[in-house]
Amino acid sequence: MAKHITALVMDGRLVWQGESKDALNKRLLRLEGEYVSVEVKSLCPKTKAQLGYYYAVVLPAIIKEFNELGWYDDDGFPFDIDTADKEVKKICARLGSGEIKDKRDMSIDEASEFLDKVIKWATIKLHAYIPEPTHEQPI
Repeated sequence: MAKHITALVMDGRLVWQGESKDALNKRLLRLEGEYVSVEVKSLCPKTKAQLGYYYAVVLPAIIKEFNELGWYDDDGFPFDIDTADKEVKKICARLGSGEIKDKRDMSIDEASEFLDKVIKWATIKLHAYIPEPTHEQPI
C-alpha cells in the first residue's frame, strides 16, 4: 500500500508538517523494510511573473497567430484571452498527459513545464515569435 508523506526541508533535514525530527523518524520506522520512492518537488505556487508572462506575452502572441491564420473559437468568433487560454489548455492536454492542471494549482515547476510546452507548440505549429521573459526587477 502506498503511503504519502509530505515534508518540509529545514536546515538540511526533513520536518513532517512542523513535527520534530523524532516524530518524522517514528513515521519512517513504520516503513521499515519497505522500499520507498522519494519525489523531490517544490510545493511553492507558481509565481506572479510566470502568470504575467503567460497572459501578457505568450497568449497575445498566440492570439495574433490564430487571427492571422483565420482560426476561430468554438462559437465562430475571433479568439480573445479567455477563449485562447481554453484552446491552449486543450492543445496541451492532447500533447501531454491528457489533463492540464488549473494554473491556480500549479507549482513553479509545473507552471514552467506548461509554459515550455505552450511556447514550443506555438513556435513550431503557429510559427509564433514569443520573446524570452525578462528577469529585471521592478524599481
